[in-house]
Amino acid sequence: HDLAWQSAQLLCRRWRLEWTTPESMVGCMVTVPLPERLGAGDAANAQRLRDALFERHAIEVPVIARGGALWARVSLQVYNDAADVERFADAVVARSTALSKLRVTWAQQNWRCAATYFRILGKRSLPRMPAKVAPRTARNTSEPRDAVML
Repeated sequence: HDLAWQSAQLLCRRWRLEWTTPESMVGCMVTVPLPERLGAGDAANAQRLRDALFERHAIEVPVIARGGALWARVSLQVYNDAADVERFADAVVARSTALSKLRVTWAQQNWRCAATYFRILGKRSLPRMPAKVAPRTARNTSEPRDAVML
């Protein structure tokens, strides 16, 4: 119970989300909201996120789409510890960062297409690329770890 309660608070604090469930309602399992920046709260996106967590980070955790949001059901058993929860928190942050970079890359590619289209049409004034679109950075790869079930 204590690890589940502490884990829910830690995860929500790391992801800057509000945690309002009373401690009396928490057993060895807890369902926590996932950051909105992970994408749409639909079943297909939930499955993609669950697969990515398992394939890229060796973390097995149910991801549920409910009420237009994504949720993770974290089940803490005798073989789990706080380090497992930290790994999960880090994996979600890494995934949301990777998705943000992907969106930036997509914006850059679309901007190049628009600029080419303007040149083909002979337009003299091309719109400037927005300052918020950052250049693409190298992907961080890490060593595979032992699988963790949460």
